[in-house]
Amino acid sequence: MLSSRKSLERNSRLSVAQAKNRAEENNLNAELNYLEKEKRTALRMLQNEKQVFKLKYSKSSNVYGRSSTDEVLSKYFIPSNDATPSGDSSPEASKIDSEEIHNMLFTNDEIDIEKILCLHLISAHRTESLTPPKRKEAFMCKIHSPLERLLERSKRKHIHLEQKMTSMLPVYTIETLEFGRQNEPKNLINDGRLATRLLLNEIVRELINTVLNALRQTNPEKSFEIFEMANDIGCLKSLFTKKKIINFLDILTNSPLINSCESFILTAPFRVKSIQLELRTLTGNLESLVRQLRQNVLQLPARTQIKIIEETNKKPLFTGKLYRKLSKNRIAEKVKKIQEMDKTPRKSSDLVKHKETNTARKPKRPDIDPENPMNSRTNPLEINDNLNNNSDSPAMMFTKIRKPSSANVKVHLKQTTCPACMVRYKIPLPTPKTPRIKPPPIMPLAPGENPNLKTNTQRRLSMLINKELFQLESYDKRFSSEESIRRRRNTCLLSKVAENSLPFCLNLSPLELAKIELEIKQKETQKKLEKFLKE
Repeated sequence: MLSSRKSLERNSRLSVAQAKNRAEENNLNAELNYLEKEKRTALRMLQNEKQVFKLKYSKSSNVYGRSSTDEVLSKYFIPSNDATPSGDSSPEASKIDSEEIHNMLFTNDEIDIEKILCLHLISAHRTESLTPPKRKEAFMCKIHSPLERLLERSKRKHIHLEQKMTSMLPVYTIETLEFGRQNEPKNLINDGRLATRLLLNEIVRELINTVLNALRQTNPEKSFEIFEMANDIGCLKSLFTKKKIINFLDILTNSPLINSCESFILTAPFRVKSIQLELRTLTGNLESLVRQLRQNVLQLPARTQIKIIEETNKKPLFTGKLYRKLSKNRIAEKVKKIQEMDKTPRKSSDLVKHKETNTARKPKRPDIDPENPMNSRTNPLEINDNLNNNSDSPAMMFTKIRKPSSANVKVHLKQTTCPACMVRYKIPLPTPKTPRIKPPPIMPLAPGENPNLKTNTQRRLSMLINKELFQLESYDKRFSSEESIRRRRNTCLLSKVAENSLPFCLNLSPLELAKIELEIKQKETQKKLEKFLKE
């Protein structure tokens, strides 16, 4: 008894210890999994910080095509070493020509205040003055449309405070007064997301902000002059009477920095107040530039490549005629063979003998036996030489063709002598019932036709058969393998065209802005030094 009790106690203690060990092991495994997750999260965040630092302070920002470093990356995002990741659908960033930027800011290697003010005036537009997209988004995804991309770029907070020096300048929106265009109807945008917002050229404002920062440190008098001229409306209107500014507007007409939708952003509603500036120029260069910009900034890109693809699909494989060049000798040999075959008489053994023939080849011309033309397939016509001259047209008289005798033709007629059958055939059949039915929607009614038609069973059956055939054909077209392959090919072509038609991102890297600022500082400092040495 004692031994059995001791064994039971020992077993109970052992089971309790095993349960405790399992519970502790589960707790340790849970803590280990939690630590591993925290470790992976910390590594991801570290990689994201490295990525943001590279995008902000190195040339790799041009490769990745992202200029907005304020966006917070997800902690579950693992950046790859690829320059063009497979999951990134954003278009590549295009480098802006440095000479073009230099010509927009400098004149004779000096900062041109008038050009800067001109750029500032055409950098802001009211969304109510824009033209809505004219073509539907049928060949590209909605997120790739210029309007959706513009709204996505404008989701950053405090956009109106990013360029501090530029935000100190008053914002003007040009209202052009063109000759003969006062009473023309305008297409208005009905999208509520664009209401009471301003369209600002972010790249132009970054350039102006860089220039003002450089002048504030090296030449405060010139920066004060810019602010003073920007607040004088009469001085701004007199700018567009100068020949230099008119030529400058012609150059800006083809500039992607001014016309591309990728260089614009939208301000927050009711955040930025604008001053409407009514202008009219004699040459009309300003009006044409502003009208072109507002009409095309939200338009979808041109779809020229789809037309090329459609033309190549419809183009036949062989443009010329398919024929064989036969030499004269071969033609003469064939003619001789045909004549010899016609001269040789046909034997009865040839008719009984079985020959293997190719059914796909071209059928031969039927042979004509001149001695017995009735046995041939065609009956030739012979001109009768023994005709009287009294006939009306002796040249057109022909002999009559003898028809084969109908001796072998059997005709069987059934005579009904039953009086009941005779009475039955005399009585006409009753008219069929005509129920009132409505035609199906697949069969359109004729003009003036009553929808409640009276029809017989034959018409109803034909309508039902047509309906079933239509459903079967539509089902076959929709779910057939050839149709699915063709649809898949078309979607691939359209996606490629949509990707190729996406506009390039126009980004100014911090390095390029720093170069511009350094160049301005060096030139202004050099001018001050020369002036000091002269004095």
